[in-house]
Amino acid sequence: MKRDLHSHLILRLLTLYRKTMGGNGVLYPILGFASCVAFIYMSFGDLKLSSLPKGLSLSFVERNGSRFILDGKPLYVNGWNSYWLMAHSMDENSRRRVSAMLQAGAKMGLTVCRTWALNDGGYDALQISPGQFDERVFQTVLTRKNTITGIEYRNDPTIFAWELTNEPRCMSDPSGDTLQEWIEEMTGFIKSIDKNHLLTIGLEGFYGPKSPKKSALNPGEWASTLGSDFVRNSNITNVDFTFVHIYPDHWFHDLGF
Repeated sequence: MKRDLHSHLILRLLTLYRKTMGGNGVLYPILGFASCVAFIYMSFGDLKLSSLPKGLSLSFVERNGSRFILDGKPLYVNGWNSYWLMAHSMDENSRRRVSAMLQAGAKMGLTVCRTWALNDGGYDALQISPGQFDERVFQTVLTRKNTITGIEYRNDPTIFAWELTNEPRCMSDPSGDTLQEWIEEMTGFIKSIDKNHLLTIGLEGFYGPKSPKKSALNPGEWASTLGSDFVRNSNITNVDFTFVHIYPDHWFHDLGF
């Protein structure tokens, strides 16, 4: 299958399924971005992105069973979703909004922010048109060297994790086999390049035909026809943890959320 990395920079609180969080509330500076949603974790109070303390040694977040581990201790994650950081950082007029958001998060004690490493519209789009992508970005994001720190993203411990894609669906194959094959191939491809970071998918939590006993838990019959299956997709060797993108106000709008 074609090797397009469609992903994001993850800086956000994750709702985990079978692989949950553990903790110690350490904050690290957010100095990277990713084409897979990358979770970045932060420290240093006011969080000035233009500087990094000399001699600073950071460890990569790991998973042990159902817990996140940092330096041998459980790591509890508090975070938020600001998917627009990349697009705004590219524009000199809106760049200050990015710094303000990260500083506000750090002051509130938040430790992880999720953001996209993609932009699918406008003059600076990474997705040029339906089915057409700027391959240079997707193929090099893991190995790109940060021009400020001199560190390749795959070796940057300020990145918490990579998210493969944002809410994947394949409605042309409701069985889920096509999406399953793509996830298996791409998670293996990413891990062959970057063995340092945790990897997740970015699912909406729907159950497909391969999980018939759970289909009644979907927000509607339509959810089982989208080609994704939370249990099946998550049960892949190279997937380190799972979480769900939930929209109760949209899925259950008749209930008055």
